Amino acid sequence: MVRRWHTTMTNIDPGGIAEVVAELWDVDADYYPVRKWPEARPCHGQEAVAEFMSETAEALSRMESKVRWLIPLDDCRVLGCVELRWEGRGSGINLEGTIYYAYWLRHGHLLRLEDHLSLGGALRGLGLEGDTLEAVGLSEQDGHADSS
Repeated sequence: MVRRWHTTMTNIDPGGIAEVVAELWDVDADYYPVRKWPEARPCHGQEAVAEFMSETAEALSRMESKVRWLIPLDDCRVLGCVELRWEGRGSGINLEGTIYYAYWLRHGHLLRLEDHLSLGGALRGLGLEGDTLEAVGLSEQDGHADSS
């Protein structure tokens, strides 16, 4: 589900985002984007998630993400590391870097997503104590790397 979300969102037309969110996200979904992102705000429910994602996609001329690894922690929590390559539509500013995600799933849908600029932040967001994979008893080999 998580990999499908990222694959679908790479360079998606902003007009198609609401349909994708309705298909992949729980109706009671919550999304917490990186607070430093312009216009960042917590989003509650599919409509708010889709609106924020559409606004973000409209502001970008390029919106690519490559999953480096995903580590399932249990049946409902996943830790992810993703490389982003974004370009501002009006500004032309390139944004490239690593972001960490804390995902919660319910009944096969995304229930909650938190963006984190650090691995430690994502680990704490998922209820784990530590700033590295090793500190919480995990490694990248526990996850599923992107083969593309």
